Amino acid sequence: MKFKDSLKKLKLNFRTHPVFSVAFIIATAFVVLSFALCFTRETFVKQCENGDIAACNRACAIKGRTACANLAFYYQQGIHVRKDEHKALFYYQKSCSQNLSYGCRQAELIEKQLNYKLSHKQ
Repeated sequence: MKFKDSLKKLKLNFRTHPVFSVAFIIATAFVVLSFALCFTRETFVKQCENGDIAACNRACAIKGRTACANLAFYYQQGIHVRKDEHKALFYYQKSCSQNLSYGCRQAELIEKQLNYKLSHKQ
C-alpha cells in the first residue's frame, strides 16, 4: 500500500480541512514574522555600528545584545552622545542579561569605577 492510498483512506482533504488550514496559516505567519524580526534586528545593528543612536535603541529594544553593548560603549566614551557612565552601565547590564559576556565584564568594571568615585567623594 502506498502512502497516497493510506491518505485517501483517512478521508481528510489537507487543503480544505479547517484544522490543517488554520495550522498552515499560523505556521506561515510565524515563519514570516521570525524572518522579518531577524532582518529588522540585523538592519538596526548594522546602522548602530555606523553610529546611528536611534537604531541602537531600537535594536537593543528587540534583543540586539551587540547593539546594547555598542550603545553602552558610545555612552562610556562619549561618542555620538554626551558621556554618561550610568547609562553605559545600564546598557552593559542589559547586554549582559542577554548573555553577552563582554557586556558582563564591562558592567562589572564600570560598577567598580562608579563605586570607587562615590567612596572617594565623601
